[in-house]
Amino acid sequence: KTKVIIGRHVFVLFAYHAFSEDFPSKMITDGAHVIRPTFYNYFQDKYEVIEFLFDQDIGSKVEVMIENDRETGSHQADVYLVLEKNKEYYHRLFETTGQNCFEEFFSHYCEQTFFRILSRHPMRKMPCELITPQSLAHYNALLLIEILKLWLSSPKEVPAEKIFEAYQYIIRTPILDMIQYPEP
Repeated sequence: KTKVIIGRHVFVLFAYHAFSEDFPSKMITDGAHVIRPTFYNYFQDKYEVIEFLFDQDIGSKVEVMIENDRETGSHQADVYLVLEKNKEYYHRLFETTGQNCFEEFFSHYCEQTFFRILSRHPMRKMPCELITPQSLAHYNALLLIEILKLWLSSPKEVPAEKIFEAYQYIIRTPILDMIQYPEP
């Protein structure tokens, strides 16, 4: 219960304040009405709170999707809806820089997740041995993160469904097929 209370308070704080390495832990403990040792009984540091919140918000849902072989379609779109619901919070997290920044954590998480998905299924023969499940996971993680950062930082109100649709289009369409060449 205390862990969740601390997490909720951090979520509210970071939805309105930029998160940084300098962000005072005292703001967290004061707002959650716990003393410093109590905070450290539950979390190693403020970065671990962010990971805990991410797992509660998204990670646990993704885990269920993977375990049930539902990593495509509407199940994946649900993750975008969670991001949309907490758009300002995730936007602020992506703005963080420095050693344990959210983008670094999220990039690693996405790459590992894509690799797990790719490893669960047989792969088609690649035209070059350099294209491995690990390199494909890395590429897809970078692509997903760039699309999410663009969306979360955009002043335009684009619904999660449209972003999910755009991501699906990009990952399924070769880049040269996206170009509308003039008729000869």
